[in-house]
Amino acid sequence: MREERGLKIRGSIPGTGGAAFLAACLLVLTQGCERQGPINQRIVKAIKTHCANQPNCTLRISDQTPFSWDKMFVFDSEIGEADRTKILGTKDVGFYEFEAQLVFTKNGQIQYQESQIPDVENPSRDQVKFGDPDWAESLSFSPDAVFAVSTESSPAGPWYLLKKIK
Repeated sequence: MREERGLKIRGSIPGTGGAAFLAACLLVLTQGCERQGPINQRIVKAIKTHCANQPNCTLRISDQTPFSWDKMFVFDSEIGEADRTKILGTKDVGFYEFEAQLVFTKNGQIQYQESQIPDVENPSRDQVKFGDPDWAESLSFSPDAVFAVSTESSPAGPWYLLKKIK
């Protein structure tokens, strides 16, 4: 993780540490290490808590973020840095090649972003994807967006598809 202009980059919410995550990854190195950022973890926890055994479950991402924002961008791992910077409309300080990212902005400035290294063949366990499986390289949503949640399966385990409904 690095810090630039007061922004925590690589998925750390202020006040949380990455040491425990690193230790856990080292312990399961032979079994693989799927990294999920804190917001992804909050989304998954909300889904598991509120959507268990419910056929029609909805979720609002703004309820899962401990900071305010006015736009959320979802970037596919295949998007290039120049295209991403153009879409964000601001200097992009957190681009990592081959990583999918959630980026939250407020008044045109990046507030928070976190990365996820995708499995190119199958979604990883507890992975959160937005839109249709064959979506474009980027999507954007406002804080009032409501998503329908569906639980999907892959060889790694369940993952979650969120489709905007409102």
